[in-house]
Amino acid sequence: YAGHTAGAYAKLTLGAGAQIVNENTINCFGIIAEETLNNGSKVSINSGSLYVPFVVRDFRGGSYMKAVSDKSSSLRICPFNQFEFRNVTPLLEVKYGAKVYGYANLYAGEQHNATTVELVSTASSALIQLSQGAYFTYKYTPRVYSSATAFTEAVGDTVAEGVATFHFYGGATINSMKLTLKLKVFFITKTIDINTAAYHFPLTWRFDITFHNGTYKMNNRYKMLAGARLTIETDANLTVDELTVYNDEKWTDGCTVSGAEALRYVNRGDAILTVKGTMTATTLAGDVYINGGNVTVKNNTSVTTYEAIGISGSSLSASLASYDTIVMSYNPINV
Repeated sequence: YAGHTAGAYAKLTLGAGAQIVNENTINCFGIIAEETLNNGSKVSINSGSLYVPFVVRDFRGGSYMKAVSDKSSSLRICPFNQFEFRNVTPLLEVKYGAKVYGYANLYAGEQHNATTVELVSTASSALIQLSQGAYFTYKYTPRVYSSATAFTEAVGDTVAEGVATFHFYGGATINSMKLTLKLKVFFITKTIDINTAAYHFPLTWRFDITFHNGTYKMNNRYKMLAGARLTIETDANLTVDELTVYNDEKWTDGCTVSGAEALRYVNRGDAILTVKGTMTATTLAGDVYINGGNVTVKNNTSVTTYEAIGISGSSLSASLASYDTIVMSYNPINV
């Protein structure tokens, strides 16, 4: 996978109840791991910075990214759907004032495109902008591979494997994510600046997110792909610009580009959005489970999204040749 830790690497193992408290800088190119699963160990980023690999699981090359980026204003297809941060497996706690960065390395245009993605800070330039006094916890349950399922991730998987569980407390704003890719053909270089504000930003089955006490804002457009989970607790208030919740019948990944069978998204059933608190959306589509909460849709209750199937040409001449169209309508379900 693009940007994952490979070859020889260092591993720091935490025993039961062990803690790392960071107020300076942690550069984690290797692994910070639990000695045994869920053993109460913890990494606290109270201040300072944490740097971790930003892993893209379905990177389909520079030609694909160029093709879908050219159509960003009309189709809003994100250049990748599946990304994760899997190098820290003990409970991770990130407090207001701390910063988290992702090391991304996407190979395209006959070169490594290494860049740093601002994931968490108090600034609007970060993907996650914590409110004053807020914090979140993150727990990644590692995937244990076998030779039979190393690439397909289908039969035999358990739901928890490879899932990152987020719990937010005190409020936050979710913004866009930004990174840069360069395509090179002979002496010609094209720079592709990726800003997820231009796309439907994907939340996958690898994310289980809960908003607790506080006010939350999700700027721009989001799509919860099959199996993703988002819960707004009773004491939380969420405002979102646009959110589409896929069910497993609507989800499709028919992409035929760059080893698509190994990179395709595994259908994990319906995405689940549960509202126990208050949610206000400008545009909302898909099934929404209302469990004692309140949902207000200001404008649109139908969304059309697109997923790429194939491209024509390559490198600087690549263009999107075919794509799937997915139409979702708002369906409130009282539970």
